[in-house]
Amino acid sequence: MIEFKKIRLKNFGSFGNHFTEIDLNRHRTTLVSGLNGHGKSFALLDSITFALFGKPFRKINIPQLVNSVNEKDCVVEVEFNIGDDEYMIHRGLKPKKFEVHKNGEMLDIIARSKDYQKMLEDQVLKMNYKSFTQVVILGASAFVPFMQLSAADRRTVIEDILDIQVFSNMNSVLRDKTSATKTEINEITRQLSINKERGTGLVNLVKSLEKKSDEQLVTLNEELSVANQTRGSAENEITALDDKISELLLKISDEKTVNQRIQKYSQARMRMNREIKENEKNSKFYTDHKNCPTCHQEISEESRAEATAKADNTIETLNAALAELEEMEQKQVERSNEISEVQKQIEDLKSERIAHITTERNARSAIKEIEGKKEKLQQSEEGDIQDVKEQLEKVMEDREKLIKRKEELLVKQNTFTHAGHMLKDSG
Repeated sequence: MIEFKKIRLKNFGSFGNHFTEIDLNRHRTTLVSGLNGHGKSFALLDSITFALFGKPFRKINIPQLVNSVNEKDCVVEVEFNIGDDEYMIHRGLKPKKFEVHKNGEMLDIIARSKDYQKMLEDQVLKMNYKSFTQVVILGASAFVPFMQLSAADRRTVIEDILDIQVFSNMNSVLRDKTSATKTEINEITRQLSINKERGTGLVNLVKSLEKKSDEQLVTLNEELSVANQTRGSAENEITALDDKISELLLKISDEKTVNQRIQKYSQARMRMNREIKENEKNSKFYTDHKNCPTCHQEISEESRAEATAKADNTIETLNAALAELEEMEQKQVERSNEISEVQKQIEDLKSERIAHITTERNARSAIKEIEGKKEKLQQSEEGDIQDVKEQLEKVMEDREKLIKRKEELLVKQNTFTHAGHMLKDSG
């Protein structure tokens, strides 16, 4: 069981450049109170999940976790016990840092941060982000009832609670074996296709050498014509798609500018909100105080009225500017959505382009093969016939071996599929 002891954070969200420390094991329960927007969620929910899993509990972009004033040195440290072992997680942004300490010693850092994170979740926490937010941290704004989770997420939560991840591991191994078997079947199918084409070519070649017929030569020329037409059509399609992609890329040339504006407007909106709160505080001060709280000297009505009016005018001006800024920001967000749609269109066109490239390459291979057959047909002699027949016999032997191997793999694939259904039913 995880027993949280302490949280230390700085430059995290609204927290400044000095460490703020929260003791969680001083008493049996800990209450954190404060007004809305004063950093309660940042101090507990977001800081703990960020330290443990590298992302906040709420839907906040990672760059926005860094204090917008200092814009660097964002650090969160969480101390907790699991059994007799003491752990401390140190995670930071700008610069990026991730360390796991056990009983005062840092665990060896793995080259890939994803692997280091997986080690933390599998070997230390014994749960992933989804399970943690469903079992340990329950926030009203982001909590999803268990039965409303997807089947995969429900399975993960139950496995983490009962420590039976072996079924998922077995399922993962089974999927890998199934995928490898499917890949080999596809490769054999491809080889069979190549084998069939080669066998057909050899048969045609034998017939052409034996009959020396013009009819066979005409057939080869027709095949060559079809392949050339296919190749030319594919090349035209590729050129047309390239033009469309270039045209769409021009439409989103402002992508970087839009993203920069959104970030700039967001930062400006935060500054304006801070200034509004400051002026509201000043207005309330001169409204509630007739004497200076420091020197106790009376503040004239005229001075109070002037200061209050100045603060109220500033608030009104800032609110108007804030509304205009939010409208500008919304326009940029809408433009960003438009850019995303265009990028999706570009990806679809690229996928279509890859398909035409494959067609063009296959046509080119077919052209090369047909031209080879024509050359052999035109230059063949009687002594070549036996050699071609021997080649054809070898192709047929290879084909029988490939068919036999494919049948074996299909049996294996059916076995894996049946096992997968059994694992699924057991889940």
